[in-house]
Amino acid sequence: MRIRFPVIITLLVVWSLLGFSECAVALYAVEESNLHAALKRLDTYSADLLAFAEANRDNSLEYEIASDLDSQASLASAYVESAETLLDLYQTLSCSSDRAKAADTIRETFADYAKRLAYLAKQAQNGVAHTKVPGLAVTGGKLRDGLRQLSNVFERGAAIDPLPPSKHFDRDAPPAGR
Repeated sequence: MRIRFPVIITLLVVWSLLGFSECAVALYAVEESNLHAALKRLDTYSADLLAFAEANRDNSLEYEIASDLDSQASLASAYVESAETLLDLYQTLSCSSDRAKAADTIRETFADYAKRLAYLAKQAQNGVAHTKVPGLAVTGGKLRDGLRQLSNVFERGAAIDPLPPSKHFDRDAPPAGR
């Protein structure tokens, strides 16, 4: 998903006013909302592809292409759900050393997901190239493009350093006012 020009301007303003870590928080929020939106789209693609598979049971090639694309959408959904869970868990951590360890794991996981999603996009391209059903080609093309965009979201997520602080207090920090 591309970040629109107004979002970029907003992030630059936040960065200039508040500093890098707050900008990372803003960028992180944008990426987290991208994941949620991507999950909804993947669910829609999966439902459409399953319908194409059912409609083409008599044509084994089209049935297989639709089923493969549906499997790719389902696998991508699992990656997104896993990423959302990791982000939710990260937000519950209050200890800075725990957050640092979790942030490293999240960055590594996001980098891995980016590679896997790029591979899924290539697989989707192969399916789209061989179908003769126009609706399946369009939906498969949207899935392929969505997988590429999602791969980019995970690449950006893997590059955010430092990850933003959790919503909770830092129990390792000294008490305020001392």
